[in-house]
Amino acid sequence: MPFKNSQYYEPVRKVRRFMFTDLDKTIGLVNTPKRAPNFLLALVLCCYTEYWGRLA
Repeated sequence: MPFKNSQYYEPVRKVRRFMFTDLDKTIGLVNTPKRAPNFLLALVLCCYTEYWGRLA
């Protein structure tokens, strides 16, 4: 059965959408008065890479 037809397809799409939105927000804070720290961006990228690696 193709992954697109599995029960996990929609939850994975939701996680992906959340991750991209979260990453966009973090990058968007770089040039604002709040100034997102670099380690926050690094943590986001590291955790998300771990998630997708485990899923694969």
